[in-house]
This record gives sequence, C-alpha cells and structure tokens, in this order.
Amino acid sequence: MNVEKVGIRDSFLELGGHSLKATHLANRIELDTGVRIAIKDILTNATPEKLVKLLECSKGEEYEPILKAEVKEYYPMSEVQKRLFILAQMDEMSVSYNVPYCFRLCNGMPDEERLNSALQKLAERHESLRTGLCAVDGEFRQIVYPHVDFKLIVKTLEKGEIKDEFENFIRPFDLELPPLLRAELVKNTASEGWLLLDFHHSIVDGYSIKQLLKELGDLYDGKYISEPALQYKDYSEWLTKRDISSQGVFWKKTFETMLEDKELPTDIRRSDSTEQNASVVKRKMDWLDSKQVDKICSDHGITAHMFFISILSMLLARYYDCEDVVVGIPASCRVHPDTEKIVGMLVNTLPVRLKPVRNMRFSEYIENTRNVLANALTNQEYPFNAIVEDSCVKRSKGKNPLFDVFFNYFDQNFSENITTRDFTAEPYEIDYVVDKFDLVFDVIVKDGVYSLDITYKTGLYFEKTIQQMSEHYVNLIRWALKHEFDTIVHAEMLSETEKFHQGTKKKFDTTLTFPDMLRAKVEICGEKTALVCREQSMSYQQLLKESSAVAAAICEFDFGAENIVGVMAKPGFGMFVGAIAVMLSGNAYMPIDPDYPDERIRYMLHQSGCKLVLVEEGAKDFHLDSDIHAMYIEEAVQHVQCNLPEIKPEQLAYVIFTSGSSGQPKGVMIEHRSLANMIQWNNDYYHLTDKDKTTKYAGFGFDASVHEMYPPLAAGAEIHIIPEELRLDIRGICSYIDNHYINIGFFPTPICELVSKEKCKALKMVITGGDRLKSYSKDYTIYNNYGPTECTVLTTVFAVDKAWDSIPIGKPIANTEIYIVNDFGQLQPTGLPGEIWIGGAGLARGYINDEKRTAERFIPNPFRKGERLYRTGDIGRWLPDGNIEYLGRNDNQVKVRGNRIELGEVESVCTSRCGLTQCVAVVDNSTGSDRIVLFYMANEDVNPTEVRKILSDCLPYYMIPDVWIRRDSFPYSPNGKLDRNKLKVEATEVTLEKTSVSDYVTQKRQLTQYEKVVEDVWRNVLGLDNIGLNDNFFEVGGTSLTLVSVLTGLGQDFPGVLKIADLFANPTIEQLAGYIERSTIKTNRHILRAVKLAKNCFGGTREAQYHSIITGNIPEDFTNKFRAAVLFAVSRFAGNKFTCVEEKIAEDRYKTVECDLTEVMTLEETERKTIFSEEDWRLEHAIKNPSEGMCTIGIYVGDVSEISQAEQHQIAKIFDIWLQADIRQDGIHIWLKKNRKELNGTKTQQLMRLITGVVNAVAGNKSK
Repeated sequence: MNVEKVGIRDSFLELGGHSLKATHLANRIELDTGVRIAIKDILTNATPEKLVKLLECSKGEEYEPILKAEVKEYYPMSEVQKRLFILAQMDEMSVSYNVPYCFRLCNGMPDEERLNSALQKLAERHESLRTGLCAVDGEFRQIVYPHVDFKLIVKTLEKGEIKDEFENFIRPFDLELPPLLRAELVKNTASEGWLLLDFHHSIVDGYSIKQLLKELGDLYDGKYISEPALQYKDYSEWLTKRDISSQGVFWKKTFETMLEDKELPTDIRRSDSTEQNASVVKRKMDWLDSKQVDKICSDHGITAHMFFISILSMLLARYYDCEDVVVGIPASCRVHPDTEKIVGMLVNTLPVRLKPVRNMRFSEYIENTRNVLANALTNQEYPFNAIVEDSCVKRSKGKNPLFDVFFNYFDQNFSENITTRDFTAEPYEIDYVVDKFDLVFDVIVKDGVYSLDITYKTGLYFEKTIQQMSEHYVNLIRWALKHEFDTIVHAEMLSETEKFHQGTKKKFDTTLTFPDMLRAKVEICGEKTALVCREQSMSYQQLLKESSAVAAAICEFDFGAENIVGVMAKPGFGMFVGAIAVMLSGNAYMPIDPDYPDERIRYMLHQSGCKLVLVEEGAKDFHLDSDIHAMYIEEAVQHVQCNLPEIKPEQLAYVIFTSGSSGQPKGVMIEHRSLANMIQWNNDYYHLTDKDKTTKYAGFGFDASVHEMYPPLAAGAEIHIIPEELRLDIRGICSYIDNHYINIGFFPTPICELVSKEKCKALKMVITGGDRLKSYSKDYTIYNNYGPTECTVLTTVFAVDKAWDSIPIGKPIANTEIYIVNDFGQLQPTGLPGEIWIGGAGLARGYINDEKRTAERFIPNPFRKGERLYRTGDIGRWLPDGNIEYLGRNDNQVKVRGNRIELGEVESVCTSRCGLTQCVAVVDNSTGSDRIVLFYMANEDVNPTEVRKILSDCLPYYMIPDVWIRRDSFPYSPNGKLDRNKLKVEATEVTLEKTSVSDYVTQKRQLTQYEKVVEDVWRNVLGLDNIGLNDNFFEVGGTSLTLVSVLTGLGQDFPGVLKIADLFANPTIEQLAGYIERSTIKTNRHILRAVKLAKNCFGGTREAQYHSIITGNIPEDFTNKFRAAVLFAVSRFAGNKFTCVEEKIAEDRYKTVECDLTEVMTLEETERKTIFSEEDWRLEHAIKNPSEGMCTIGIYVGDVSEISQAEQHQIAKIFDIWLQADIRQDGIHIWLKKNRKELNGTKTQQLMRLITGVVNAVAGNKSK
C-alpha cells in the first residue's frame, strides 16, 4: 500500500486499495500462509483485523510454484496471445494492439550505443522480447529465438512536430518476426529529444512495461539485475496444466440467459466498410472532490473503480434502454505469486454483466456491483474467447462480441519515468488513440484530481455526441454523490436544455373556428373559385350557401350539439359540402369512405353513436339500420337557410376512425380549437394566399384529407379535386397540375415519391406525409410532415433541402411539444431512440366511447402539471440540429402503402373469419413495395382466393394479406415472446408472387464445386455431418480458434486466397464459397473439373501405371479423335451423360473440355458436341476439389519428355488419372497413370481397356 504504518483497523479501501492491489495482497498471503483468499473476501473484510480472523478459519495448502518449462522447438500460445494473433491476422495493417510510448528527454541526452546495448540486454533477459507467434497445421505456436539483433533507430527532427514523427513511428508488427519491440531516439537539438518505444500487446501488458522501463534505466547505468526466475513460456506451459473448469462454470452461468438484442445507438450506421479510426474527448473533473468519492466508497465497502463503473453502467442502461448491460474491463491474471515478475501478456478481458434496475437504490446497486466485480475477478483466468464461445453470442464483423464499451480506471499517482545518470525520460502526452472498441471510458486520478477520457470510433460517432455523453456521465456522478439513497430511476442525466423540445409559441386567435374562417373569406372573395372537380367549379359563396342549407336541414333533427353525423361521399363537391355543413350545424362530422366494407361502416356507426348520415347519391348501395337516418346531400342543399348555432372552440369538429390493435378501429375526436391551431399554423408557415392552387388527393376517410381541405379554404386558395381516373396515373396527374397551373401539391408519401420522378413545371411545393419519405426534388420544395390522427393531422414538419439517407420528420409545429422517452418514461437525449410523446394545442379529446384506450394513450403530462400527452407508439430520436428522425413503431402498428394499420386488427379478423387456429402478420418490403405476409396455423391450407373474398367484406383492400404461409408452429424468443423478426426474415425469403405455402417449395440445389470444398472442410473441423448452406459457422460450433484449422484446410485447395478476416466476414458456406469463387476468378485460379464415379471405383491402396500400344493408320486429326474417345469412354465407364476432362494444350497451359452425351450414340457425335472452355489456365493456378466420389482426369497428346519434372510432379499431385497418347514409329503409346491411391486398381484397368478399345476403333487396327 506504500504506507509506513498500518493499524489493525485501517481500511484497505481507505488506504487506496483496488482490485489489482487486492490480487497482489492475495498472492503475498498465499505465499506466506498457503491460504488463497478470494478478492471478494479482501474487499468485504477490508481491515487486517478481519483478514486475520478469516485466515484463522481457513485451511492452508502447500504452496506449489510454477516450474520452468523444458526446452522445446516451440511452445503453446496462451489464450490471450491466440486472441491477439487472430485479431492481427484479421487486419494485418492494424495498430490497435500496439502499445506505444513517447518520452521527453530531460537533464541530458543518452549515449546511443549504451542505450542500444541496454535494449539488447533487455531482450536477452526476457524471452517475450525474442518471441514470434505463428500458426502451423492449425496449431498456435510461440517460438522463442535464442537471439535477436536489436537496432535503435536514431533520427534528427528537422521539420515538423514530434507528434507527426510519433505517428509515423507506430506501424504494424509481423508477429512471426521478433523483436516485437521498436525504439527510436529523436533528436531536435543537442539538449532536446524524445525516446519512442512501441511494443506489441501480445508480448507485454501494462504491469510488464513498468518493470521493463525500470530495468532499461538500470541496464543503461550498468547496474546488476538478477536474472528472471521465470519466463513467459513457463507461464504458458503452466496454463496448459491448470484446471480452471470451475471458472468456466461461473461464466456460463453468468451468461446462461440471453442478453437483450440491443444496439448502442450510433451517429453513423455500422457497416463492413465502417472507418476504423478513433479520436478522444477529454474532460477534466476538477470539480469532483476526491474526498467525496473516498467517503461513499468507504461507506459501502467499494473501490473507486467500482463506483465509476456503476455510474457507467447506469449511463449505458439509459443509452441501451434496458436494465442489463455488459462492460468490458481488464484483469491482470497475476493470481499466482510467481507471476508477479514475469514479463509478458497476462491480462485478460472480462465482460462484466451489471443490472442497474431502475427501482433499486443507488447505495444498494453499488454494493451489488462490488459483488459482481469481485466474483468476476475471482474467476478472471477464464479466457475471454472461451467466455464468448460458451455464451453462444452472435458475432458480426467489426463489432466486439458481448460488449461495446470498455472501462479503465487509472491511478496515476506513480512515476513512469526512466531515470539514468545521463538523462531522465518523462512521459510526453500525445493524443494518439486506437480503435480497439466502439467506446473506451478511462477515468484517471492523479494528485487527487479526476479526469475522463472517452475514446470513440470516428466511423460510428460524431465528436458532439461523445461530448454530450461525457456530460451525461458527469451529471450522473453529481446526482449519485448527492442522492446515494435514492432510486436509480430518479437519476438526473440530462441538462435542462435537453429535456424537451417545443414549437414556437404562436398567439393564434383561439376563439376562431373553421366556419368563422370560411365566412370571413367569403366576405372578402365570395365570387372566387373555391373548388374544381373535372370541368365543374364552385365559388366560395356557393360553397358556404350550400353548406349552410344542409346545416339548416341537420338542425331540424333536434338532437342537441356535438352529435356525430356521418358523411358518405365520393371525391367531389358533396364531400366538402357535407363535412362543412355538419360543422356549421354545431355537430361533428365522421367521414365514411364509400369503398369501406359494409361491416366496417356498421362498426363505425355503432361505436360513434351516429344517428344521422349525409349521403351523396350513388356513393354506395348501403342499408342503414332502422334507428339511423339518411339525408341525401343533393336534396338538403335545397333546404331553406336559418340561423345556425354559435360554435365554441372546445366543441368537436370531426371524428375519424383509424386502425385499432384490438381488431376494431378507433374513433379519434378532434375539437375545433385543435383544428384552428393547425389551420393557422399551416397558412402562416407555408404562406398560403388566395393566389395559390392546391390539390385534394387523400381519401376522405383519412386525416390527411383534413389537411387538404380546410387550410387552403381558410386562405382563399383554389382546391382541385383529383379525378378518380387520374389517381394512379402519375403522368396524368402531372399534366393536370401543369395544365391548371397548380403550385401546391398535397400527396400521400407513395404518390409523392412517384410525382417527384416526373416533371411538374407549375409546382412550387409538395406537402406530403403518412410514410417514410425517400425522395428529394431540385425543382420544388418537398415538405415532409409527420403527425398521428390523434394530434390533428400533423405535429412536425421538415423542408427537404437535400438528399438524405434518412429524411427527418422535422421540428414541432407551433404550440406543440415533443417528448422522446425510454421504456420507463425518462427523457432521452439527442441521438437516443425512444417513444414520441406529443402535447400541445393539437391534442385530440380522446377515442369516442372508448375510455379504456383513451386512458392508455392519452396520459397526464409528467413534465408539466395539468396538461396531457399522447403516446404515439412511434419511435424516433432527436438529431443534433433539433430535427427528429423517425425510426419505426414500437408495436404492431405499421404503414402499408401509405395507410396506417394495426397488424393486430389484421390478425384478429383473419383468425375469426378464416378458420385459422392462430396467425401472425408481418410486413415485408424487400421487393420495394409493402406486402402483408400472413403466417398461419390451421387444419388445412387456406384458399387465398376464397379468403380474400371473405376478408374484403370486413377489411379495406390494403389490410388484406398478400402472401399466405402455413406453419406447424411459430418461433419464440428465450423469454417466451413471439419472435417476429424470424418471421420477417422468412417472409423476405419467400417468393412474394406465391400465395400459399403449397406453392412455395424449396428444392435443395446441387452444391457448387467451391461449396463442396468448404462444406468438406467444415465437416472435418466441426465434426458435423449435416451443415446447411446458410448455417453460421459460429452458431454450429465454430470458434475463433477453430477458424485457424478451417484456414489451414482451405489453404490446401485455395493457397493464398484466404485470410482470417475473410472467414469472419463470410460465416456461411454459401458466402465463403462465393467469396472464394470471386477471389479465384480475380487471380485466374481454376477449380479442376471432376467426374463422379461409382462407389465401387474406390478402395485402392497404391498408385499404378497402365500402358498399351495401338498400331495401324493414324488419323491426321488424332488429337481430336483421342479426346473424343476419352470422353466417350469415361462417360460409359462412369455412367454419366455429362463428362469433362482437363487437357494440356501447350507448355503449362490447359483447357477444360466437356461434352453432354445425352442422346449421343457415336464417337463422331461426341467429337462434334465437345466444347472447350473459353479461357485457358496455368497448372500453378489449379485448385483441386477433393470431394468424395469425384475424380479429376487430365489428358495430353504428345511426348512425355517435353514435360518438365516440376510439371510432371504437379500433374501427379492434382490429377487423379492422367491419360497420355504419344505417337511414335511403332504406333500410338497410351499411358494411364493412377495418381490417387484410393482408386480401385481393377476398375482403373477396366477404364484403360475401354479407352484402348475406343482408340483402337479410331485407328482401325489391332492393339497390343
């Protein structure tokens, strides 16, 4: 503890104890007493008095030293060396695991020869500095070289800064070639310079480096240092005999339950091409009183390390939005007294699983953290690789398994100086960072002052985000020190400016209603055209006159105010007249789309309590119940006008039904004041005037229709109702727009996307919403609106100013507040996803006659007393510029072709109406258009045509499933929840043109030659018989260590093609085989074509050669005849209609020759149908396919003496059978060489006779 006196009641923790010191203390106690005390026991019995009592109750064992290893050619790597070796193989240019130091030289300059000699002696003392790492025949080896020549580099810094020289100094190591240490002396002037050192982490850890730096100074001064008792190879050999299986049990139990599949949010989407650079954000915490930290640690029996990692886990819990997080920490692994002086890489990485449960007191949580960390450190020797493999966690390229964030606590109250008689070398801080992990949090204490460094990957995060993260970390520390006995859920992480965002506070006239606005506009421009439909038009005065007449007719139904009046009309004037009339009468209109199924209409009428429906003649043949009255709009416009009632802002304006999760739609009640706020904001924001012309496109039953109708009328604009026949004719729509000089288009998102691809010269802006927008137009401005029906059509708006990967939905409109919260209702900071909650003037009253669902969605505002919020169920996140990015839904509510639906409603109706046992609906858009895919369980297959007919009576067309797939069961996650993600993947794989599972039949295709090779190697390495083409290597038993065996196996067939990184990036047979095929094509490699032989053709034991001579007439085109003869004979012998051979055509040049002998009866036909490959290939590029039952055959017509010995050797290696015809004076000499032992000799002789017979027929004479 570096203190002179220790009392028996002094606390180990208060004296500065931490986990590493606890490990050293445990080692010393074991050395003296034979008793091994667990780190957890040291922390919980933190005084000498308590430790003595613990020792008195413990049984000591005889101390067993680590023995020196026998001298061998090579030694096994330790597990941590294997991991670092594999990482180096994955990226040979990486310097992530270099350990560089820069020292500023003070008080003199070193003698170059003496410094070089000291470094050389250092390498002679410690074998780690003379060790190389390699993999041979699938084994990981470390080779200790007896001597390495160390060369100190000396440079003069003439230009530039030391930072530039330092960065150039750091470069990748070749782990096979020691020393894995570099040193450079940089001189600036006669008295100023720097010493640069760079180690590879595979040979040293931080503890070793401290020892090496001290020894370097002593060796420079010529001081005597005793020889090391043990070397790293002794440690690695000791590890092979050490039983740590009980530690493996601990880690398996730690991760026996699956982690939540949650990603730490990033600014830039992770991909295979993510930039692997890093930067650091530094933050001084000089406000933090170390005495405060010491006190809370002492009070709860924890170390400062435990306190700060507890805070980090709380931060990550908020960022992940869960109560189960994993943080990586280093562990020294020097748990045996003899390991304390060994130079080498002993450090292990531990994934610490912490659970900051929201309702737990912070004081209780930090004590839990102590127990978790203590248990982890007690089991610190179990290799990280093994923990990962035992946990069966899914791997992904470029992402660390199990955790994203690493944590270090550095106590820098010690010197790292190199002190000699000639000079002193002091650490010189240079901002050089590497990207080992996505995020690394370093809490550093020096001289009682704390600081925080966060290293981050610049390919994932922006600096501003990390600065915000550091602010959140500091805020949590401040909270914890003041509220240690409060529950975690109350922890304050956000600054005041982050807590919520709101639109501009606009003082609109709150007394106005839309009827007021319409009357005012009629007084100004009554004769102006208000509506245009096809060739007809209606003025503002006529619109108000007809609406008022219908309103008067409605008032004669003396049923009071705020009644729900249905309006059933097709796109046209009647739609406007009917809706406005209902509002003028003091009632609320309910739009009814005539295309709705009868059953849905009946439900809406019943749920709303509607007693009167305005109907446009010819709109729909529908029979109302006897207690509901129908009024035809065409008749009602003739009614005598009368005084209409005064309308108050708090009265209902309309009720619109939207899809509901219970299987039934729900009616949203919007008041006049909410509608008036939207209208006044809209016309203020978009600057609508009576000079504008707009479109009316949305269906009457959707809330977008409200946006298209009332703001333009309040502005005095001219609305063009898009004719029914043009609705899906995009070019027709654009022509209509240009012909009528329409400058503002209102379109749902899918139509907006299509319109933006056409030229519309008249358009100045397009207002869209309802789905994710992808388009941007240079010709006019597209405004992306977002808002649920429950908040009066729209809540946010974004002017699309450029092409975006993900177009934001914008900022809140006037008098609107947006809150983005996590699952626990805590406000989310910028960048973190959460549910969008909305408050303000646009909020609906609720759902009509549905108090339960109203209470679920419309809640008291926890951030502003006396106000309400709407829980949207939409997921979004704040962007740094104050806009919101929409990310999707948190439930089954989705958008399909621009229509918001609840998949629960689809499932409920399909189950009840189609005789299904159970069903699950998912949306797939892999083909570019939305499709509802219904997975169902039933006693028999459904007939899609029949069920669509049934469903069309009760569901709108856009809610009827497109694809039907029958299943015997559904997939579930480990926690018992339905795994919709697996079904979504399956839906994507299904050919969407198919309509039932009986139409969708997967047939197992033939494997390619590359796939066969990969499959065989996988089988041998993994010991499995059945492996699917798309099985993930790591999910069927593969590990990062067995990858080396795979690389070795594939290297025999594809030499030089693959690296470890390629295997990680292509973890399935199909992916890896495809990669190999592409790579071999790029390097002109050639997979040898092979012939399938019967099983009885195998069973031999040795190579053999057969020879025959044919005399007679030799045809001029003998080469062609011989080739055809071989193909013909091999086809008959193998029983294959399709056959192939590889033919030598010139010096070291070959071509593939193949022939389809289907319906071929003669040799002449064989010769005519023979096909050559377009490209030739070199023997050195040949890759043999060793698949079972396959045989490679090579042929050549020519003199064997013309083939070099080297080529003959290669021929014998890659061709199982080599056939050669040599024309001599005494006849045609044919040789058949059997180069593959496993081929049956008798069968091979039979093939030779068959070939000889065919060639003999060609020559027309006898053979001998």
